[in-house]
Amino acid sequence: MFHDCETKPSEARNSGTNAHDRPQPASRMEVGVMDISFRRVSESDEPFVEDVYFETQRWIIEALFGWRGDGVEREKFRESYDVDNTNIILAGGVSVGWWTVQRSTSEIHLAAIYLLSSHQGQGIGSGVIRDLMAEADKACVPIRLSTAAINPARGLYARLGFLLTHEDRYKAYFERKPA
Repeated sequence: MFHDCETKPSEARNSGTNAHDRPQPASRMEVGVMDISFRRVSESDEPFVEDVYFETQRWIIEALFGWRGDGVEREKFRESYDVDNTNIILAGGVSVGWWTVQRSTSEIHLAAIYLLSSHQGQGIGSGVIRDLMAEADKACVPIRLSTAAINPARGLYARLGFLLTHEDRYKAYFERKPA
């Protein structure tokens, strides 16, 4: 779907709402035969959130930095974890991952998306990101994200139309402009 972002910038970008008032992703969506939904993260989700993160990212941490011990790595995780903008991703009512999305009037930042390994490759991540793309198109704002330079998810982002904007030793930075 094409949205003419150039002719109506005041309507799309200056709606008078702050990031918390901006539209949130649909709370339910269909991906294939799976019912995908989201719920706000709660304090009781902390063990799940950490487990998913380390299940999916430990090999990247080890490859890029070396494992510095469980305590150090958990503290580094907690420093960057944005509980206020995080939602649990559910498939058929079961927690399968989580994502952090930071919204402003000028962009949507996909700060994190992690799915349990057992639920990767089933279209869940693609579906969730496509839903976010539709939100960004409607708001006429780009989506920006970064990922580890060695993360195979780079291919997913490229297939979904994200363009690599720059890269350094550790990170690759992507952007998708609104359609």
